[in-house]
Amino acid sequence: MLSSIRFVALASLLSSCVINTPVGTAPVSTAPVSTAPLALPNPNATPATAPSVSTGQPTNNAEITDAKLAEISGITASSIPTVRFWAINDSGNDSILFAIGNSGELLGQYLLPEKNRDWESLSRTQVGNQSILIVGETGDNRRHHKQYQLHFVAEPPLSAETKTPVTDYHTLRYRFPTDNHNVEAMAATGNAIYLITKEPLRQGKPTAGKLFRLDIDNVKSDVEQVATYMGQMRLRPGSLTSSLAASIANVDLNQATALTFATDESAAYVLTYRHVIRFAKHTNQSWSDALLGQGRVIHTHGLRQAEAMTIDDDGVLWLTSEKLPAPIRMLPTYTQFE
Repeated sequence: MLSSIRFVALASLLSSCVINTPVGTAPVSTAPVSTAPLALPNPNATPATAPSVSTGQPTNNAEITDAKLAEISGITASSIPTVRFWAINDSGNDSILFAIGNSGELLGQYLLPEKNRDWESLSRTQVGNQSILIVGETGDNRRHHKQYQLHFVAEPPLSAETKTPVTDYHTLRYRFPTDNHNVEAMAATGNAIYLITKEPLRQGKPTAGKLFRLDIDNVKSDVEQVATYMGQMRLRPGSLTSSLAASIANVDLNQATALTFATDESAAYVLTYRHVIRFAKHTNQSWSDALLGQGRVIHTHGLRQAEAMTIDDDGVLWLTSEKLPAPIRMLPTYTQFE
């Protein structure tokens, strides 16, 4: 979450600067966003040898215009066919889970009886046969909180009630081993949750985010967990735009604002204020090793304050921004073979 002054400065900068591809990255999709139907790849194509990432044409699928959703800080794909994704607002808003439809329409509101101190991330996982939403109270801009919370909520059915009370949930409390951290990028895969810290500029210079892991073998345990430090992320190459953002708005455009894992566990995707970055996971490689490796920029999105991204079961990335109207960007991803 950015202050309003920094947001205005950042939005003006991103809208006026020419998009530059940082040195050493993969080719970036910077073509004008289309609204035409997408031609998805043939899943039955015969692969050859070395896999490489490609993306379909980015499409603005819809816009979110409802005033209740003015500060979206996290989204996650839904298992309910009529719901495109779930969404949350960040601090200063009600503790509500929002069900969003294909056209950005609000389908339902679910009131969680927990304070929204700083909800900054949202994910979904499977526990047994139950689909579970994970609401991350992971934000800490001033880095003064000693403890953080993840609320595990049974994915509710659609309800016509205005604000349906959430009763089936449990809270996991955790802390970091040493310093306190601000996190906007949190996602679950398998029996683990990964968190990427969002680091401030130090003397005008970027600092790489840190990767932590939480185990969720027993999500109903009341014992506070200590997140395990896995390593430091790699710094992205700088650009004129990122240098200007640092000097004018005091913002590091390359910090992680969202994280999501492909359902086939082939890759993780990290969102920043400028890019979508893909981290491929090879056979027998751990997620920690994959995320601490060299990711590839696959898309430069141009959204004003992109802080929310998810991937659905069809391998389509969905991303959106704070502030209204918020475009819903659709980015198909798939694996090609060279």
